[in-house]
Amino acid sequence: MENDVYILKITQNYVVLNDNYEGLIVLDKNLNFNKKIHIDDDFFIYQAYSSELNDYIIVQDMESDILYSINIETNSVRKINLETIFSTYYYVENDMFSLFSKGKKYEFTYDELKEMKSYNENLIDRNILSNWQENILYNTKSNELIYNNKVIHNPPVKVEEYKINSNLILSYSEKYLCSYCQGEWILLYEVGDKYSIRECTGSSKYIYVLVNDKSDVNESLVKVIPQNATNSGRIKSDEK
Repeated sequence: MENDVYILKITQNYVVLNDNYEGLIVLDKNLNFNKKIHIDDDFFIYQAYSSELNDYIIVQDMESDILYSINIETNSVRKINLETIFSTYYYVENDMFSLFSKGKKYEFTYDELKEMKSYNENLIDRNILSNWQENILYNTKSNELIYNNKVIHNPPVKVEEYKINSNLILSYSEKYLCSYCQGEWILLYEVGDKYSIRECTGSSKYIYVLVNDKSDVNESLVKVIPQNATNSGRIKSDEK
């Protein structure tokens, strides 16, 4: 894929990537090309949110101070000017979604991208690493890793990001992808020295991994790993 791809998101029916700095590339769940959605000629994604509960992508472009609500199914793009920097937290409820920032929870509607209300929320005092609806992964000041109010031990390798989807917990760095299964971290995937893991996310059936070529920012691929592989141990890299 000849494109500077740095975002990978999953919705109910689609896999979504950024299209350089202009918009989004939409694939089906088998990674077949579906369409492109143009957003802006100078479009930089600071933070993106999605869920398998619907086909919306929420994007924050901090360089332009714009929050976008993008309906992948209809190509509808809504936007508002907003300087607030949000955390990774994202919660879906019918035609609304919630984001967190500096101790406050903000609620918006998808179709109008209208802020409904904001209020103080104690949950933000924790360092939220990832969430899927009410399921929340965070670490404490003493560096304990907490998932749904239970302590789990840290992964065996260096971690840069965490992602959760339902009961699936993933941790990854540029080189390693691990999955937490039955109380243990499993080293699931390792890339070769020429490549780096940029982002990963889990769906109800698969784990999708965005892999970049270190020597060429315009070369990327998406690796698909069945979720049942989390019970069978490491998958060897096929990139040299």
